[in-house]
Order: sequence, then C-alpha cells, then structure tokens
Amino acid sequence: MKVEDANGRQQWVTIWDDDYNRFADELGYWDESKASGHLAKIRLERPGDFGGFTFDSPPRMMRNRLPKDKKEDYRLVLMQWPENKDKK
Repeated sequence: MKVEDANGRQQWVTIWDDDYNRFADELGYWDESKASGHLAKIRLERPGDFGGFTFDSPPRMMRNRLPKDKKEDYRLVLMQWPENKDKK
C-alpha cells in the first residue's frame, strides 16, 4: 500500500495477508476507485534491511493477543475530518 504522511512524503508499506484481511474495509479507502480522502493513523515497524516500512504485525504465535474486535485494534484507526474542514 502507498501511504502519504502529513508532510506529503509518500512511502510504500507492506501489509501481510492476515492484517489486510482484518482491515480490508478500512484499507479499501485507498483503492483509487473508492478514494474518499479519509485520514488514517497506522502503526508501522521501522524500516528493515530493504528500507521499506511494514504494518505493525506481531509474530503468528502472538496474534491471539490482538483484540478480537478490530475497532479496539490500536494499529489502524480511521480518523474524521474536522467539522469545519473542507474536503478536497
């Protein structure tokens, strides 16, 4: 997935299948055919040997520690535009 930070810098982020499937509805906002200008706060792992970011994802043996309800999952949060902010 390609993301853009508050400074306009763009970066590719790897999201593994388990996490993509968990957040498919939320990540659909980045599908250009569904582009709606939503903001999201996502938790990333620091760049590794290849320089790219990866969505924060615990090892498979620790996945049972993630909240069952994805609305309580701190790793991806959709945010709302302020009421007086015009969407572009």
